[in-house]
Amino acid sequence: MPDFPEIHYQIDARDSLVSINDAWVQEAERVPEPGLASRTILGRGLWQLIKDWPLQSLFDGIFRRLRAGEIPRAAYLFRCDTPTSRRLHRLLITAGSNHSLHFKSTIVAIHERPKVPLLDTTIPRSTEVLRICSWCKRIPLPGEGWVEVEDALGRLDALDAGPMPALSHGMCPACSQTMLFFLDRPSAVGPDIATFGEWRPT
Repeated sequence: MPDFPEIHYQIDARDSLVSINDAWVQEAERVPEPGLASRTILGRGLWQLIKDWPLQSLFDGIFRRLRAGEIPRAAYLFRCDTPTSRRLHRLLITAGSNHSLHFKSTIVAIHERPKVPLLDTTIPRSTEVLRICSWCKRIPLPGEGWVEVEDALGRLDALDAGPMPALSHGMCPACSQTMLFFLDRPSAVGPDIATFGEWRPT
């Protein structure tokens, strides 16, 4: 696997971004949201970037425990795919001085795959909205639950022709339960890292 740089960023006590490194900028260049790949983003609230309210609530709970010293760190394995690759990230959050929080994100596994246009943020979108889990990259199908994006593509009529639907990022029930477990557990109980979804390299 190629050597990928670690992404570092920091928020202050008000949950505003106060520092990002070059790897943040390089990763953000894949996303067409204005200003995300520029250091002018500093001072912007983290909740402007995490727009799903239930996910905001879960993270807020984790942040409170870290700042109170109830847990020494929070660590997660989650999917952060590109259109042409599956990527498994490890996110580590630790508390700093003055109630700041430090984030370190590292790619720990990557597997190439045929391009998935649905995940290409540069193509035009229709007015339809399709929900996708930000953590495991699964999509809900009626009567089938949440399935891998590749498995969903062949069964979604909306994707067979015409513009791709817009994606609404949130958290599926399984990943939400995983996050709630790590939020509520005593600091010395359970595994050291939460894993979201099933990592399928092929």
